[in-house]
Amino acid sequence: MDDTCIKTEHEPKKKSRTVFWICAGVVAACLALLFLTPNPLNPFHTEQEGCILLPTPTPAPEPSLQIRAFAGDNRVRNNATLLIKDTMYEWPWEYEIICAQYPCVRYNDITYYCRASYSGETLSQDWLGNKLADTIAQSTDNTIACELYEIKGITSDRFLAVKYADHDEYYVFMQTEYFPPATLGELITSLNLPKTFPFTAFSVTDTGLKRYGITAEGSNLLWSYFSLTYAASPTLSNEPGPDSLPLGKTILSFTVDAEALGVSNLSWWLTSGGYLCTNIEDYGYYYYLGVNEVNELKRTALLHKTEAPEPDSYLLIGEIIDIKDNFIIVDDSIFMQNPSQGMQFMVTLDDIRMKRHLLCDRLYIGQHVQLRHSDPVKTDPTIITTAYELYSGQIHSLGNITIKE
Repeated sequence: MDDTCIKTEHEPKKKSRTVFWICAGVVAACLALLFLTPNPLNPFHTEQEGCILLPTPTPAPEPSLQIRAFAGDNRVRNNATLLIKDTMYEWPWEYEIICAQYPCVRYNDITYYCRASYSGETLSQDWLGNKLADTIAQSTDNTIACELYEIKGITSDRFLAVKYADHDEYYVFMQTEYFPPATLGELITSLNLPKTFPFTAFSVTDTGLKRYGITAEGSNLLWSYFSLTYAASPTLSNEPGPDSLPLGKTILSFTVDAEALGVSNLSWWLTSGGYLCTNIEDYGYYYYLGVNEVNELKRTALLHKTEAPEPDSYLLIGEIIDIKDNFIIVDDSIFMQNPSQGMQFMVTLDDIRMKRHLLCDRLYIGQHVQLRHSDPVKTDPTIITTAYELYSGQIHSLGNITIKE
């Protein structure tokens, strides 16, 4: 990548920079894809069966939702932990998705990087605003023509959408400079959060982990409090570490899944110390609201709670028992309290994010794997055509197998 694209990443960081990587493995992969190039002299790279191995282990899943293989799956599973032993890979160029091949653009002297360079999540045209410019997207040694667009309601100096030449998809790009909003109100306004991130579910953690849905009325009411009552709350620093602010324990949290921000599985949470915290732009932003105020927000959420909605994605954990050119068979019997309740799933590998594991010889019979997929075809839930993420690991020890909300 040329100097103009990586300049800001090598400049001295401001003292107040605080990065919260909730999905540490995914973020590490994104950074690796952007900044690391194949180099046999680089001690941080190890050639292994055609893929570049990066020394960043993926953490085990964090607790919040019980793992389900597919919608309506109510089988009882063992309380075991799958320890992910895979590290992230910088895949060969031909196996990368387009937004990982060309993850960098410049506009109005601002550098932007694709937020979905690993996951490949796209932006629907419903979120597109005005076209901003024709330009190029860059990678280490290549460029490609692209079009830049506004994202509705979001200021273009923070986020924009990119469409690559000869491609129909749109991808969310975020600016790379650290300039936190001055206040909570500025954060909400610049990112149009009531529209881009409506509250749909929350978890209460101070009285045992419980997850609920929330009504549209409750979501609007909470956003009115954040947008109006607490809009003037200044953005605080949490340097030099997590104990420098008296945050206390998390008592209520919302998971940030916002298509228009290119975000999934980040957090917006309230603490017993009276703070609102979020890593919605990857950095930690903190706002002091008051202990009583936080408790009142919790009561408001609980007053408008509903039954927890189904998750947007599911995990299948099991053992590979067969490998073909375009699919693998995964048996989850090892994962069941009653092995006779185990099922065999045919997981197609049409998506390049899955296929590249096979092409790089990263799959073998007997391997324990964790697959993330969206809801499979209801007529045959044992055929999974929507898998988009795979890690290998080992079912290791007692403990709840869960995923973050």
